Amino acid sequence: MNGNDSDDDWEYTPKPMSDKDFEENMEYFKNHPMFMKQLPADLSKNEHITAIQNLIYDDDPLSIAKALNVPRE
Repeated sequence: MNGNDSDDDWEYTPKPMSDKDFEENMEYFKNHPMFMKQLPADLSKNEHITAIQNLIYDDDPLSIAKALNVPRE
C-alpha cells in the first residue's frame, strides 16, 4: 500500500430511511412468498404466488425447460 490509500475509502454509511419507506419495505417483504408466514386467502391477488403457480401448472415440464433454455441431459 502506498501512503495515499486509506481504508476510509471503503466505508459506507447508508442514508437514513424514512418511517414511510421503512413501512413500505416491510409490507413488500411480508407479501413476498419467501418471507410469508402463511398464504393469503386469495392467492390470485399476490403476483409472486401467481407467477410461481404459472411456472408449475401452466405447461408441461419439457416446454418450461425449453422456454428457460435448460439443457437436456
